[in-house]
Amino acid sequence: MLVIMDNLSKKDRINMVFSSLKENGEISSQADLAKAIGASEATISKALKGDEKALTDNLLKRISRRFVQYSLDWMANNVGTMLNNCGCSSADDESIYHPSSDGTCNGPGTEEEGRKDGMTKDEYIKELERVVAEQAIKLRRYENKQ
Repeated sequence: MLVIMDNLSKKDRINMVFSSLKENGEISSQADLAKAIGASEATISKALKGDEKALTDNLLKRISRRFVQYSLDWMANNVGTMLNNCGCSSADDESIYHPSSDGTCNGPGTEEEGRKDGMTKDEYIKELERVVAEQAIKLRRYENKQ
């Protein structure tokens, strides 16, 4: 039997993603989800209860970036389907730059794949290296003050 669920609230959709992540063994608790996306447990708890202040676009983007199989358009706007149909998995090492928000995919690690903001894989890696170097300098400065 096919059940059409076109009137799902954002709360319903986030709870479906949470349940799916648990069923797939990718997380086992709200704390796991919070840790995976860099959010507080309180924020996740509030979001799952439907608190609009917690159910922000930023939170949904974090989920879709970390768990690329879930469609950002679906979570945020109930457009399309819950799962991106690209076959990619959050277990893919290179999924961090996957353009998941539009549901398209050339496959993780391909040269054609770029970020939605137009960065290529190589540009994204260089940007990450720059940020890491910047943070290392800040850490050294902090340690020298101690």
